Order: sequence, then C-alpha cells, then structure tokens
Amino acid sequence: TVSIAAVNSISVYPNPFNPTANIALSINENDIQQPVSVEIFNVKGQLVKTIVNNEVVQTTNFVWNGKDNNGNSTSSGMYFVKLQTATSEVSKKMLLLK
Repeated sequence: TVSIAAVNSISVYPNPFNPTANIALSINENDIQQPVSVEIFNVKGQLVKTIVNNEVVQTTNFVWNGKDNNGNSTSSGMYFVKLQTATSEVSKKMLLLK
C-alpha cells in the first residue's frame, strides 16, 4: 500500500546499514497518483542506483541491496536517497558500513 502524508518524506533503516537498507516513503495526497522517482546518489552527486524511474508506485517500501545499476557492490560511505515528485524533491542521508 501507499503511505499518505502531509509532506513527502523518506525514512531509512537501519542507518548505518549493511548489507541492505529499508527505504520507506511517505507521499503527500497531491502526489499519490503521480509518477515518482527514487534514486541513490554518492557524495559526488553521481547516480548509483535507480529504484523507481518516474512511475506511479503501488508501494512505498523499498530495499536497497547496496549494489549499483550494473549489479556491482558499492563501497562503504555516505549515500543519499532522493524522492522526486511533481511537486517536491526530498533526500535523506544513509551510511553503508562494510
């Protein structure tokens, strides 16, 4: 199911994580039936992983396994998960510790 909220937000747990991070989104009612994007970036701002690419989501809970878009394991460090909707963009820090 989709979690409806007053404002768009992201929760990541556990944080720090290894090997997987649970990503929970809260999406406001104006964006609920609109396409969203969920992406992981490194500290250099480079795209590491696309979780959702401009799609209407049926769930707001995702798991990132620490791998990039090519299936390669990423290194320890700080990453950012970004939720982008038609009306807003929010991000959350997460730390991968191996």
